[in-house]
Amino acid sequence: MRVAVTRPKEQCSETIKKLESLEMMPFCFPLIEIVPDLKNIKKFKDALKNKNIDMIIFTSVNGIRVVFEELNEKEMEKLKDIEIFSIGPKTRDSLLNYGFYSKIPDEYTSEALSDLLNVRGKDIYLLRTSSGSKLLYDTLVQKGARVHDIHVYHSKMPHIDKIKPLIGEIINKKLDVILFTSSLAIEYLFKSAEKLNVLEELLVRLKDMKVVVIGPVTAKSMNNTGISPLMPDEYTVDAMIEMIRRKF
Repeated sequence: MRVAVTRPKEQCSETIKKLESLEMMPFCFPLIEIVPDLKNIKKFKDALKNKNIDMIIFTSVNGIRVVFEELNEKEMEKLKDIEIFSIGPKTRDSLLNYGFYSKIPDEYTSEALSDLLNVRGKDIYLLRTSSGSKLLYDTLVQKGARVHDIHVYHSKMPHIDKIKPLIGEIINKKLDVILFTSSLAIEYLFKSAEKLNVLEELLVRLKDMKVVVIGPVTAKSMNNTGISPLMPDEYTVDAMIEMIRRKF
């Protein structure tokens, strides 16, 4: 089975290895490039220095990586006194690799995360991508928190020449399954196909493929294109892979 993985290149290799262990043929086609925002990371570091933080929320492995790459030993020490939350098990495990424990919600969504927190009157630093949903921010503000929405990285569309090979593989029926872990990846794929004047061909072919998405937000984005994707009960990449193994 030929499977396209559309995650950023920093996360592709782990997914590829897991698919290969199941005797599948995975291919990495990153639809998102991660660009750290050093200016905004410095804002967070300054707040850390001045002890103005009650809670920190991480919503992705990428956010953790770009932040911790910029922290020095003293700043890491200051983090130990702050309550940290993350959106799911992969984010939690990434933090554990740096020696930090974080709490996670039972359901791995922004909505469930906001329900987990007692935030009234607290300074919360939301460290995430500039393309993140406003829902978590708005919910925390409504609950009485002072939310500092710090965009520690930007998700950028790769040059169209890097996306063109994936579009060609889809249209030429060289792939059986495609995995999407973000709505932005879906948006960038369709934008590129439109620029190449092959959007209709792409849509027709995707309807014949197994399109697997990570969660309800990504599913909604795909449904808006007229394609009904498959989605696991647990919103993780591991659950996506397990669903592929069971169903196909």
